[in-house]
Amino acid sequence: MGPAAEFSPISLNLIGLLAIGLGSAFYWLDRKERTSQMLGLFLCSIGLSVLAGVNFLREAEENLRFYTALMAIPTTASFIFGPEWIRAVRARIPAGHYDTRFGDRLLQISQIFGITYMAISLAMPEKHYALFINGVSGNITSAENRLLLLIGLPMVLSVISAGFALLITFRRDIPLGEQRRLLGFGLSVPFLAAGLVVGAHQAAYVMLVGQLFLIVGAIQYHILQAQRGDFMQRFLPSQVVQAMDENQNQLNLETGRQKITVVACDLRKFTPYAEKHDSEHVIGLLRAYYKMVGEAAAEHGATIKDYAGDGVLMLVGAPLAYTDHADRGVRLAQVINERSVAFLDHWNDETATMGLGIGVSTGEASVGVVGDERLEYAAVGPAINRASRLCDKAKNGEVLIDDLTVISAEEKHPVEQGSDYILKGMSETVQTWVFKA
Repeated sequence: MGPAAEFSPISLNLIGLLAIGLGSAFYWLDRKERTSQMLGLFLCSIGLSVLAGVNFLREAEENLRFYTALMAIPTTASFIFGPEWIRAVRARIPAGHYDTRFGDRLLQISQIFGITYMAISLAMPEKHYALFINGVSGNITSAENRLLLLIGLPMVLSVISAGFALLITFRRDIPLGEQRRLLGFGLSVPFLAAGLVVGAHQAAYVMLVGQLFLIVGAIQYHILQAQRGDFMQRFLPSQVVQAMDENQNQLNLETGRQKITVVACDLRKFTPYAEKHDSEHVIGLLRAYYKMVGEAAAEHGATIKDYAGDGVLMLVGAPLAYTDHADRGVRLAQVINERSVAFLDHWNDETATMGLGIGVSTGEASVGVVGDERLEYAAVGPAINRASRLCDKAKNGEVLIDDLTVISAEEKHPVEQGSDYILKGMSETVQTWVFKA
């Protein structure tokens, strides 16, 4: 065994343990996400392969086939999970007009080459042992070139196939976070693979560089995801963000028609108020107003569809589906109306005073995500227009509710019959209801 017997495995053991630790962290901390599962299993496989090669293969003469399998199986697993990770990331990226089948076939070929490496290694354990023990010892010479080709070539071809599949993924319009982790993974794999066959003193450094590329790419991705999540939490109801995180069936972003309740609220005499106050004061007012309305919307599961100056349009029942959307909508309108009293008392002064009107309507609407580069959740239908028109008709401190909302809410709320209105753009008279004083 010569130089191999003098080899100290401490540095490579640390590299192997680091890979297993990182892999376990990626897997368990985000185990609902397939990309994290595959990345975690890939790193754990690399770590186990390194530990097996360093600690067991060197003592393999008595049971060579068993110890060859001990190293070859986790090594092969890394050639399975690595391409599977690339496939999982590719599935998250819109393909546009590109045909994804070629890239997917390359990943399958990469996995087949990995299995081929295992088959050859188990069929010829002596050659596998000679290649890797000399690689660890740093004694690979020209005499072993055939061994390198026989056992190492499938590994190289596996890396090349997966690398090419990863490379052609960059033809798509890839979000920045996905770019960073794909690039980090692509740069890491050649170093991790090379660490299995280069000399012991070089292997630790080579594999450490590979792991650093992988870690940096993954960390940048998760930082960008965290920033994106923070942005979403600022602009979407907490229930929507939670449903997106947990992949709940309650969240429906499909295009279609569904019955929803719409709540519209609007500040009265906002324009003359704004004319008599400086811009900083007006912006502060709007921030407080949006916060007050937004908190009430979040409490009742509503999604804010539009901010339009002093007007806010909210959807109850889409994209978060609720069977009691009408009841929620009425309660939301009531809460906003109640909280507006203190809000208006705080902001009104002797120069100008404002009021608040609210309209509530229930009906079918066409809902779904629209747009290309900039996506928006759209809702179109009579209920949206009716809620806005009722809001326009509502007096200060008044909530106007249409017939269908009261019926759908099963008349749970203290309302009394209001006026009949012919609303702008609508041919039929709308019967309204208002909260009892």
